[in-house]
Amino acid sequence: MKPKFVILVVIYKQTLNNCKTITSLKSCFSALQRFNTNLVIWDNSENDDNRIFLDELKNNFHEIDYINTPENTSLSVVYNKTIKANINADYILLLDQDSLFGNNFIDIFYSALNEYSDNDLFLPIVKSGNTIVSPGNYFFVKGRFWKKVKNGLLPCKNTVAILSGMIIRLNFFRENNNALFDERLRFYGIDTSFMLKYQKLKRNLVVLDYVIAHDSQLLNFSDTEIALERFRILKSSWAVIHSDNILKMFFSKTYTFYVSLKYAMKFHDVRFLY
Repeated sequence: MKPKFVILVVIYKQTLNNCKTITSLKSCFSALQRFNTNLVIWDNSENDDNRIFLDELKNNFHEIDYINTPENTSLSVVYNKTIKANINADYILLLDQDSLFGNNFIDIFYSALNEYSDNDLFLPIVKSGNTIVSPGNYFFVKGRFWKKVKNGLLPCKNTVAILSGMIIRLNFFRENNNALFDERLRFYGIDTSFMLKYQKLKRNLVVLDYVIAHDSQLLNFSDTEIALERFRILKSSWAVIHSDNILKMFFSKTYTFYVSLKYAMKFHDVRFLY
């Protein structure tokens, strides 16, 4: 029997016919025949105009679910609702709207699945330009980018990753009811929170020998107002992520002040300090 594979694509103010991720998935149709694939498109836009583009996808997926939430539902809630609705499936692939990959992404995952059948987490290498933005390391309260690519079965301790491109065995959630995404976090910090939780429950993860191109918003801090808005969201997310550890809370506040000072000097704007 084919494994049941759920693919969740979250889009916001993006038409499906111009969505990089949907275009990438179209190139994977042949590789996806190894699975019974349920495509879930969660549209956080103000209207449901994307329904008109669903017909051309219907012949290539076992099921298609289109969900429109004009209130822009937080990502943590989107992930949890999709996981709960598909909890008896085998794997879930999380994708945003800006990921570029080819047919061999699914081929490489399928090969890794056969080699590491008991593993619960599979991660691609994600690059923004030449920077490896995922996976990365996380020591105490501070993250650090990888300098070199590593592949295969790796210890998950001190490892973090972005969610887009992440593949999780759904049995992980069936066995660990408290492993769902933290709904106190709307957008930023969800990935770090999940990875810190994962490494408390598991020893290993698999990094696929595949690179996904991704536009990282966290590296796009050229505009002062955008940078200020994102930094304020990041500050609040750091407080949530470390709220269960008094020592980490203290060092997180210290690190937050350091980053606030750094951005205040970079943008010549004291608002970063408040």
